[in-house]
Amino acid sequence: MKCPNCNREVFITSKNCPYCRFELQPTNDINTPKMAIIKDENPEKLKPDQLKIDAKREKVKDHSSDKFFIGIIVVGVLVLALLIINRTFDKDHKVVATESSTTENTTSKKATFNIGERSTYDYPLSVGGTTLATLYDSEADVYTDVDVTAVRFIEAPEAMTIAQNQGATLHDGFEWQGFVYEIKLNDLEYLKDHAVSPILNAKLYKWGGNDYFIYEGHHYFIDVKTVYNSIKIKNKETAAITVYYEVPIGETEYSICLGNELHTLGCFSKFVT
Repeated sequence: MKCPNCNREVFITSKNCPYCRFELQPTNDINTPKMAIIKDENPEKLKPDQLKIDAKREKVKDHSSDKFFIGIIVVGVLVLALLIINRTFDKDHKVVATESSTTENTTSKKATFNIGERSTYDYPLSVGGTTLATLYDSEADVYTDVDVTAVRFIEAPEAMTIAQNQGATLHDGFEWQGFVYEIKLNDLEYLKDHAVSPILNAKLYKWGGNDYFIYEGHHYFIDVKTVYNSIKIKNKETAAITVYYEVPIGETEYSICLGNELHTLGCFSKFVT
């Protein structure tokens, strides 16, 4: 290099010119390459390649932020779902002590005074047994289980007299039979001083729940008719009711069921095995 004062060649490592003693500028290690770093905050002065790189970096930052917030949302939804499931599980498995009831509508649950046992057309009771059956009060729109006792089955000659007195007609190959039951109201406190018709729905069933009879290749649905004086009774009172119906001659293997199919049916049969 040359001395800026005397313009003579001097060593690059010299601190002073050996000729004029001019103090030279100090230099760094000549073996270490140097790189100038220029910072410019104005993006308009940056090269196109630098702008593309910076744009990509910004996009990466934006996507990272989006993923972070999406992750938070997903976790929040999962936590909320678990809370709802847990609350539903606790609700479904909560044990509540309630008394049994035989009355259905908007009234509260209460104890029953009925003594009848459950029965079905496949497992009927015999004469003298007491079963449960549902009585429908159409005026109050209330279904209530009541006690029903089988008094007796009516044989063909007596049943025919009852049917003739009622003006009923008989199909060829059929005979009249009948049944007498006693109903007792135990759980109809809602009646207070009012009365209700004690007549129950009645239907005949074969084994397996078939509600028809087959005779000479034809299916017959039997209409069970009621004979009663239309007197209504109050809670804790009883009434005896007679029904009659036609069946194929000699038919005995059936059950007569009283009540409501969607609630409680009480069934009886002549021959209980």
